[in-house]
Amino acid sequence: MQIVPQKSILYRKISIFHRYFFSLGLSSINWAKIFHMSTTNRKKSTVILFLIAFVAFGVAAYNPPDGKKMQTGNTRDTLYKNLQVLPKDISKDSLDKVMHNFTDALGVKCMFCHVHEGNDFKTGWKWESDDKPEKNTARYMMKMTSEINAKYFNFDNSAQPDTISVVGCVTCHRGLPHPTGEDIADQMKTLFPDKQQGPPPPPGNPPPPQKN
Repeated sequence: MQIVPQKSILYRKISIFHRYFFSLGLSSINWAKIFHMSTTNRKKSTVILFLIAFVAFGVAAYNPPDGKKMQTGNTRDTLYKNLQVLPKDISKDSLDKVMHNFTDALGVKCMFCHVHEGNDFKTGWKWESDDKPEKNTARYMMKMTSEINAKYFNFDNSAQPDTISVVGCVTCHRGLPHPTGEDIADQMKTLFPDKQQGPPPPPGNPPPPQKN
């Protein structure tokens, strides 16, 4: 049995294709130019596909899926439990803002209302616990200020009176956990040392009655 080299078989196939194209009148076609054009088109297509993929990736990064958006709120996997006044779907940023408002207005730290165990400030928190009475007091104060704002400061008859914050914690506490009248008076003396304390005197005394 005679073995035909692979190179000879390749030459035969090329010769057959050449005769076939010649019979079709395609022998005069510049195949090198066609190959160059196809290569150039492939490069352009590759660049276009790359740009499309880049834009699609940017849009996906700017608009995350709904599942990722939901993680910014209060879900079953978060630590926001036992919420009785605040919205149950409150986001982490909104909750942090409310808590920081409390600490600034009262001049206290988180442990003033929340239970903490151990020496590590980052762990050991029992946020859902109601063991400290200050936490329920804070809830009562939140309801009280919300009612005051809705009743006396809803001048535009807003459909969302809970967004009105004319009266807040700092209105009365002024950086004190348990403010008293004396504490507020001392603050006023410190802030306005040149101002007269107390209500102003009446505009003038009526003339004494005349005797006949």
